[in-house]
Amino acid sequence: MVDLSLEGKEFIKRISLEMNEKNKTNDYLSWEKIKMKFPNQWVAVLEPKLSADEEFLGGKVFFADKNKNEVYKMAKNLGMIDIAFRYTGEIPYIAGLAKMELSDVQT
Repeated sequence: MVDLSLEGKEFIKRISLEMNEKNKTNDYLSWEKIKMKFPNQWVAVLEPKLSADEEFLGGKVFFADKNKNEVYKMAKNLGMIDIAFRYTGEIPYIAGLAKMELSDVQT
């Protein structure tokens, strides 16, 4: 992790307090608990934990919103820190998006 300026640390502290007030936690949450607490939302997760196979296990939810751009905007103010972005629901199939057939892949 990169050391943040005092301004960046104050921003994180303020937003963390707001999230704590809104969501009643800024503790580590497992991925399953994050999905239950923030259904069908984009989440920015601080201090993400990964398994040895690099599977996302959980972390501290910094910000959550149904709008991905809002989550990215909030995180942009943090600078270079250890953060993960995840969607807690299933990403819907987009009509008209062509499925790639195995035969289309060139080796």
